[in-house]
Amino acid sequence: MAQSELAPEVVRRLKKIYGYTDEQIAKLSAKQRRLIPVEYYRYRMIAEVVRAETCAAGCKPGLNYVFGAGGVLLPEESSIPWYCVWAMAPLLPFFQICYDRLASGLDPKDMAFEYVWCPDTGLECGGFGRVLFKIRWENASDKGQAP
Repeated sequence: MAQSELAPEVVRRLKKIYGYTDEQIAKLSAKQRRLIPVEYYRYRMIAEVVRAETCAAGCKPGLNYVFGAGGVLLPEESSIPWYCVWAMAPLLPFFQICYDRLASGLDPKDMAFEYVWCPDTGLECGGFGRVLFKIRWENASDKGQAP
């Protein structure tokens, strides 16, 4: 794929965000090229706590993690006091679903799946805590957050 196949703004964004070189851009696969023009950076994901039991990260109903483009945590927008990889790990597939939906011309705000548990099994099952998140997408531009 030649760099010229991509709009100049897209090439600029790839270089700015990822630090890609012209050679790396030329090596992108067809599947990667399909996702590149998708304006996923215009969306942010909010993972809001709807249930929490003995969470060491301080998860409580109504608190949330907020993520920008590419799954980048926005700590200044998030209200959960501690960042927990156990809680965040199961959120990754939601980004992949969002990007795939956008590449297919679908609205990520209309996902069929919107709830996910953190993988901790909870105190009763040998773990330490348990948190249920509700996932929603909003336009980053609504909050002035478009990287």
